[in-house]
Amino acid sequence: MLFRSQAESSGTGWTLNGEKRVVIGAPLADQLIVSARTAQGISLFIVDANAAGVHMQTYRTVDELRAADVQFKGVKLPADALLGQSGAGLPIIEAVVDFATALICAEAIGAMRSANDATLEYIKTRKQFGQPIGAFQALQHRMVDMVISWEQARSMACLACVKVDTETNANERQRLVSAAKIR
Repeated sequence: MLFRSQAESSGTGWTLNGEKRVVIGAPLADQLIVSARTAQGISLFIVDANAAGVHMQTYRTVDELRAADVQFKGVKLPADALLGQSGAGLPIIEAVVDFATALICAEAIGAMRSANDATLEYIKTRKQFGQPIGAFQALQHRMVDMVISWEQARSMACLACVKVDTETNANERQRLVSAAKIR
């Protein structure tokens, strides 16, 4: 089964049909920004979360975020629900995905830093053979590797954050954000 959303022009507005899966934050939202295929291409619409024809199956994700599978059945939208031009939604979606990916990279840097700090504290206090295990050269080398990996990832995340704010070439922005994600 394909989970596509389509919007058709109907009189002075639009009619939205389709489904979106794993929409993070949907149960908490008053309005949703929904991508849907129109005759001109991918378009974006603002949809009231409580509109007639909108149904949400809510749940929590593995990391305890609120999410929902959202169905749209004959949802009537006014003409001004369209964001921007009809068919011009894909570049906006790509930019938003790049921005969100850069933010996730920054969040991962914080998690890495926390893990490194906890590991360093542990190897300073845990004793084996009458001395802290941090005195063993093999663990010192591993800790240095972890710090270097963190520094490289931090540098790439910072670059990605700068590029999502400043880069006008979408391909270059996507390339740098992807590199940060890999790191």
